[in-house]
Amino acid sequence: MSKRKEDRQQQILRELAETPTLRIGDMARTHGVSTETIRRDLDELTRRGVLNRTYGGAVRAMNSEPTVTERHQLFTEERERIARDAVHCMREGKIFMIGSGATTVHVARRMASELRDITVITHAFGVATVLSMNPTIRVIVAPGEYCATEGAMTGAQTLQFLSQFTADYT
Repeated sequence: MSKRKEDRQQQILRELAETPTLRIGDMARTHGVSTETIRRDLDELTRRGVLNRTYGGAVRAMNSEPTVTERHQLFTEERERIARDAVHCMREGKIFMIGSGATTVHVARRMASELRDITVITHAFGVATVLSMNPTIRVIVAPGEYCATEGAMTGAQTLQFLSQFTADYT
């Protein structure tokens, strides 16, 4: 496979991670190639199982939702804005319960830099790791089965553990 073709196909996959559907005509204009070239790319990517062809375009493969790590790289400005606004509403000395997700890691990072003397209960490794950088933050991590795509503990044991706690913010 040529380097240009490989780069184009990787860019198509990155674009598809940011939007649910792509149109052949739009992709051809974006990449400066013919619609036939894009069709061949989409056919090849479909054979590899990384996307599904539709009439006039493509969608993500049914089982190819981006992982939390991949999502973390998307919409970073928006996630940072959400984190800033969320932390602005928080108060020190409180108990927080934070779930998994790309945006929650951004919130946790801002919490670690701006808040002191809080307790955070989480089932997400990324959240716990970021918060642990601040020694004034007490972090409680739920047990359970690790789900790599979400970067979090899951299952009945996790739910049972979390149900024992009450938080000021969830």
